[in-house]
Amino acid sequence: VGASNENDARCTSADWMGSGGSNYGEYLDVMAPGSWIVGPGPGLLGGFYQTQPGTSAAAPFVSGEAALIWSKHPDWTNAQVYYQILQTADDIEDPGWDIYSGYGRVNAYRALTEEIAATPTINATRTLPAGTAVYLQNKLLSTSSTDIPNRLYIQEDDRSSGLLLSFAGAPPEGLNAGDRVNVLGALTTISGERGIRNPLVTKVGSDTPPQAYPMTNRALGGGPAGQQTGVVDHYSLPREMAKGANNIGLLVTSWGRVTAVAYDWFYMDDGNNLDDGTGHIGVCVSNGVLERPSVGQYALITGISGCEIPAGSPVARRVLRPRNSGDIAVVPPH
Repeated sequence: VGASNENDARCTSADWMGSGGSNYGEYLDVMAPGSWIVGPGPGLLGGFYQTQPGTSAAAPFVSGEAALIWSKHPDWTNAQVYYQILQTADDIEDPGWDIYSGYGRVNAYRALTEEIAATPTINATRTLPAGTAVYLQNKLLSTSSTDIPNRLYIQEDDRSSGLLLSFAGAPPEGLNAGDRVNVLGALTTISGERGIRNPLVTKVGSDTPPQAYPMTNRALGGGPAGQQTGVVDHYSLPREMAKGANNIGLLVTSWGRVTAVAYDWFYMDDGNNLDDGTGHIGVCVSNGVLERPSVGQYALITGISGCEIPAGSPVARRVLRPRNSGDIAVVPPH
């Protein structure tokens, strides 16, 4: 907890008579008033109250807010209370989280009046407006902490839908495909893909890792279900949506002949001759620095069905994201 002043800004040495400013750094969550707060104690003139600045004065405001939240939601977990404090704070410095003010100055009124939407399914979650705070329980991880930089993916047991969890830095350590997790966060759209940005992820158990769903190149990307815009086959009209139910965020398997290779991606075509406007034919396999097949080879790829909007493009293109080297297999022509 950091300390804010009467102008709703971080306390500096000017607020504290030259004795330094409020703490800051990567560990900071929120701010609370900490500039000359009245409290019990031996006063300067022998009274029973005095004013003092500091984060020692700011932290009890947050403790009190937590107690208020629990009084309204006695069944909430620590993680739910913690997230409610963060997501209802008023942003007072740079937009979003920053090292000087965290998520902002706490707001007890918002914490008691704004609700977290507890939705039973991922697909129901994706229909909610951007910015909605959501709580998903007992979902299955389809990726591990070290698989895809800055990303995790969850999906339903029946493979009906999946969802991106996006992080400003590395995902939480120690999570593996097949783990059961609860997820708290706010909905957003990242390069055309529906997801939750910087969520709190709590492991609640382990299960069998999900199996990949076989799909042709054309099926990747899915349709517009759950307010997820489907990808297109051509930049020029008429634009054709990908066939089938929405599958963005699901673990899938697709295949094809490699048509183009670069440092951190390659294209493969299974005969559908898809054209996403980049000049390459097939579906883009975005694999970071994993090994890449050669042009002309045939590949069988397991990964997350996704999309992205390239720079300068008005539409999303299909992307298949393998998780690790084991997801990329060179196969004989067939």
